[in-house]
Amino acid sequence: MELVDQFNISEEDALLIVTAVANGAMNLLLGAGGSIGAFGGDGVELKGGAGLASELNENFKLGLDDSEQWNLPLVYGDLESSPKNKPILNSFLSGRFVGCRPTWQRVLHDLHWKRIWTLNIDDILDRSKIRGSIPKLESFLWCEPYKPRSLEKKELQVVYLHGKASKLSEQPDHLIFSLKEYASRNESTPGWHAEFRSEWVKKPFIVCGARLQEEVDLITVFEFGNRSRDRGGCPSVIVLNSMTEAQVTRFARQGLIPIAANGKDFFEALLKDLLDWKGRNPTVSKEFKAAREEVRAKFKQLTLDIIVPRKVLDFYASAETQWVHILQDLDAPLLAALHSAQWLTETTTKPAVKLSLIYGGSVSGKSAAALRAAKELIDKGYEVWFFRGEERFNDADIVEYAKSTKVAFIFDDCADFSSSLKSSINLAIENKHDLRIVATCDSHRVRAVRADVIGADRLECSLEPLVRIDFANIFSKRSSKGRLGTRSTLTISQAWKDFKSDYSGQLLEWLESLENAHSYRNAIVEMLANPNSLPHGLIELIVAAAAVHRFGYSLPFDLADSFLSKGKLEDVFDQDTAIGQIGYLDDRGLRLRSSAFSDFVWGQIGRGEKHKISLIIVRALAPLVVPQTIARRTLPYLIMRALMDHDTIEKDMGPSADAWYSSLESVCGWNARFWEQRALLASNKSQEILAYSYAKKAVALLEHDPFPHTTLGKICVRIGIDRKDSVGVERFWEGVSELKISRELSTQNGLEWEHPYITFFTYALRAMKSPHFSGEMDALSLQWKSWMKAAENAKSLIFDDQGKSSLENFQRQWILNAVAD
Repeated sequence: MELVDQFNISEEDALLIVTAVANGAMNLLLGAGGSIGAFGGDGVELKGGAGLASELNENFKLGLDDSEQWNLPLVYGDLESSPKNKPILNSFLSGRFVGCRPTWQRVLHDLHWKRIWTLNIDDILDRSKIRGSIPKLESFLWCEPYKPRSLEKKELQVVYLHGKASKLSEQPDHLIFSLKEYASRNESTPGWHAEFRSEWVKKPFIVCGARLQEEVDLITVFEFGNRSRDRGGCPSVIVLNSMTEAQVTRFARQGLIPIAANGKDFFEALLKDLLDWKGRNPTVSKEFKAAREEVRAKFKQLTLDIIVPRKVLDFYASAETQWVHILQDLDAPLLAALHSAQWLTETTTKPAVKLSLIYGGSVSGKSAAALRAAKELIDKGYEVWFFRGEERFNDADIVEYAKSTKVAFIFDDCADFSSSLKSSINLAIENKHDLRIVATCDSHRVRAVRADVIGADRLECSLEPLVRIDFANIFSKRSSKGRLGTRSTLTISQAWKDFKSDYSGQLLEWLESLENAHSYRNAIVEMLANPNSLPHGLIELIVAAAAVHRFGYSLPFDLADSFLSKGKLEDVFDQDTAIGQIGYLDDRGLRLRSSAFSDFVWGQIGRGEKHKISLIIVRALAPLVVPQTIARRTLPYLIMRALMDHDTIEKDMGPSADAWYSSLESVCGWNARFWEQRALLASNKSQEILAYSYAKKAVALLEHDPFPHTTLGKICVRIGIDRKDSVGVERFWEGVSELKISRELSTQNGLEWEHPYITFFTYALRAMKSPHFSGEMDALSLQWKSWMKAAENAKSLIFDDQGKSSLENFQRQWILNAVAD
C-alpha cells in the first residue's frame, strides 16, 4: 500500500483509513497546507498565515517588528481596529481569496468524505471541483444554522470554520482572524463549532496543513484530543510539510498519527490505495453501494471474531451485556432468544418481513436475548448488523441491502426508532423483499412499538414474569461458573422458591443479592458523601452520566470530556479501580453499570445538584438540536427530549421545575416541545393561564404538526372541566377543535396516533357528569358519535385487543352515564 510504503503507516492502520474513506466515514480538516501551491484571484501564490501576516504588515505599513509581523491574529486585529482600514482590508482579502486557481487540489474531490471542515477562507474547494459532478458541494459559514447531513448523501457539506472571503460583500464582519474574534468565539456556541467538537472527539479525521495550536477558538477541542481509534477503531492522521519532534509528540498525545509530507503527495497516495481497494472489492450497483455505506455507518457488524472491547464488564455483576459475553457463552440462552432465531430462519414460500419483538423491564435480559439471537443467526449463515442508535437510518437503504444479502438487523431498545422500522417494513412488503429483524423494548413502550411494526409477521416474547425454565438455565449457568454466591448450596427448586417468595420474581434484586452487588451502590454512596476524595469534576461526570443513562442513553463523549480538567475518560474508566467498576465507555460515550444503577445514583442526588447538572447537559446539547436533527432523532435530541419531559422535571426539581424551564428559554425557546412540556407542567399545577399561553406558543411555532395541537387540546378540555363556568365550556370546545386538528394532521402525515382520541373520550365522559355542561349534552352526544366512528376506523386504536377493549370500555361508560341521567 502507498500509505505504508511512502509514509510508514502500519498496514493495519492504512487499511482502516482507506476503508473509512471508501465508506464515506472520514472527515477532512483543511488548514493553509490544503491550499499551498494554488494561486489567488490576484495571481499571487497562496501563502500560509505567517506569510499573509507579513504581506499585510508591509502593504498597510503597520510598522510591526519581526516578532509581531508574522502573527496573523495580531496583524489582522490591528488592521481591523481602524474603521477606515476595514473596507480596504476586505477588498484585499476578496481579491486574493476569491477566484483562486487550484493546482493539485482536484484530487480531494476524488476521495469520499463524510464532511469537509476548513480553516481557510479561499474558494479552492469550489474552483477545484468539476462542474456538475456528484456529490454537489453544500457550503456553510460557521455562523449559519447547523444542518445535519441528508440521509440521501447527495451533497457534501463544506464548513468554513473561520468564514469565507466570497461572502464578505454580504457579511463583512463574519471572519474569525483576530485575537478578539478568537476569544469571543465560545466553542460550544450554537451551530457548526458544536458539531465539530462532537465529531472531533470520536470520529476519524485527516488533518492537512493545520498545526492546530494556532487555532485559538478551537484550542480546547484540539487539546482534548481526537479519540477516534479508542472510540470507533479507525485512527486519525495529521499531514504537515514538516514538524518538530515536540509537535510529533504533541500530535501523538492528541490521538493523531503524524505524517511529514505535503498534501499533494499524501492525497495522491491515498487515492491510489483507494482505487486498489475498490479493485479488490466486487463492483456493485450504485443503489447497493449507497445502501452498504448507510448500513456500515449506522450499524455495527457482529461477527464470531472475539475482538475484546477496551473494557470487558463482569457479566455476572448485574452489568450491561456486551457482545463478547455472548461469544464467551457467559449468558444463559433464554427461550425468547432461541425461539426468535429459529422462527426468523424458518423457510418461507415467498418473501417475508419477519420481526421478533422481545420486551421486559429493566435488567430482564432483553439485550442478552437479542445478542444471543444474533449469535444463533450468524451460526445459521446470516450477516448480522447491530443498530448504533446515533440517529435515524435511511429506511430505503436497509431494504435495498436486505434485498441482496442474507442479513438480519438487531435493534436493541428500538422504541425511539420504531417509526423508521415501520417505513422499512412497509417498503419491504410493498416491494416483496425479505427482511429479518430482532427488536427489543421496555414493557411500558411495547404497545407504541407494536403499532409501528404491525405490518410485519411478528413473534412477541415477553421476558416478564421470568418463566421457570429460563430461571433454571440462569441458575445452572451461574452454578457452572461458580457465580451463585450466597445461593451456592441451593437446588434449582429451592432457588426458584426463594426467587418467587423472597424477591417477588424480581430478577435484578435476586441477582444483586447473590454476590453482594449492592457493594457498588454502597461505593457510589460513599463517593457522593466524600466528593473531595476524587479528582476534580469526577463526581459531576458520574452524576451527568446517570442523568442520561437512566433513560438508556450514553453521555456523549464531547460532553463527558468537558467535565475532566485533566486526563481523559479512557484513563479513568478503563482501569480496574473503584471508579472503573462504576462506569464504562461504549461507542457513543459514557454509561454506568446499568440503567437501573444509574437510576439509583440519580436518586441519591439532591434537587440542587440535579438542577445544575441537567442544565449543563441541556445547554451543551442544545446547539446540536435543530428541526432537522429532531426529525433524524439524533442522540442529543433524544437525551434532551427525555430530560425535558414535564413529569421528569417535576419529579426531579419539585417547586423549582418552572424555574428550570425559564433558564432555558434562550436556547430552547424556538422548540415547540419545550413549550408543550412547560404547558403540561403548568397544567399539572392548575396554572391555567400559563398552561394555555405556553400551549398556544407551541402551536404557533409548529402549526402543522399534530403534537402541539394535542397538547393545547388536552389543556383546554382540562380547563373546561376544572372551571365551573361558561368560560370553561368555551375552552372545552376549543380543546375539542384542537384535538380534531391533531387527529386530521396525524392522519395526513401517515403517523396516526391514539392520544387525541383517548383525550377526547376521557374528558367528554367527565364533561357529561359536570353540571356546567348540562346545556351541552346534545352537542356532546353528536361529537361523541363522530369521534367514536372515527376511532373505530383508526388503526392506531384498534390494532390490538388492548385498543379494542379500551374503546369498548369508553363506549360502555358513555351508555351507562346516559342511562343514569
